[in-house]
Amino acid sequence: AEDDENERKKGGGGGKKRKRTAAQRTSKVLEKDSDILKHTIGPVSVSNYYKAPQLTLLPDDMTVVGEQGYRMAQATHGANEGTWYYEITIGEPLQADGHVRLGWATEMAELQAPVGYDRYSYSYKDSTGQIFHQSRGMNYGRPFGVGDVIGCLIHLPPVDGGGNSHGNNMPLNQASMEMREESVKEKEKEKESAKAIRKSMQKLPPHRGSFIMFFVNGVGQGKAFEDIWRGCYYPACSFFHG
Repeated sequence: AEDDENERKKGGGGGKKRKRTAAQRTSKVLEKDSDILKHTIGPVSVSNYYKAPQLTLLPDDMTVVGEQGYRMAQATHGANEGTWYYEITIGEPLQADGHVRLGWATEMAELQAPVGYDRYSYSYKDSTGQIFHQSRGMNYGRPFGVGDVIGCLIHLPPVDGGGNSHGNNMPLNQASMEMREESVKEKEKEKESAKAIRKSMQKLPPHRGSFIMFFVNGVGQGKAFEDIWRGCYYPACSFFHG
């Protein structure tokens, strides 16, 4: 920054400002958007409540570990409209046979299972490069492992004039991105209505035009899923001995 200022002064105080590159402009926009998110709906992190109790969330609220079989953790924020992206850096597993599946899930996804276990989540697996939905695996992209950075993108075009994709089924989803209430009282209410919600969600149509795509160290692996079920999707990861 000091070199830039010196260069500007050498060019004359009354000179024209140098134009920013496209990358610099994009960086500034992303920085501004990130600042808006933090001040309006709080910082995005791993939820300490919407995760299986067998998983441990470290103090940074961004690192999760688990010593048992596949269990899931979700983020604090989700989206039901727009295009959203997050990244995960794969760390050393706790055991030699550790594995990870990551992707996107609704809050109805089973936490005591891997991402991609049921109709409420979609995932990408490390060791095989396969993708999973409703426990069915399909060949997709390159395998990944320790040190790799995995990008997860979801595209959810507007539905019904930009309204809530879930109608009245999911009262928390009042914006294209929001932070879930994580109180015991709210969770108990959700448990009471879980069966009714699951039944109604069975009738949900596909979200036409939507898709999920994964990246390995910045390289896109192509569209993994298209026309996914309507819902509010949260970043999700699951670990096996990892």
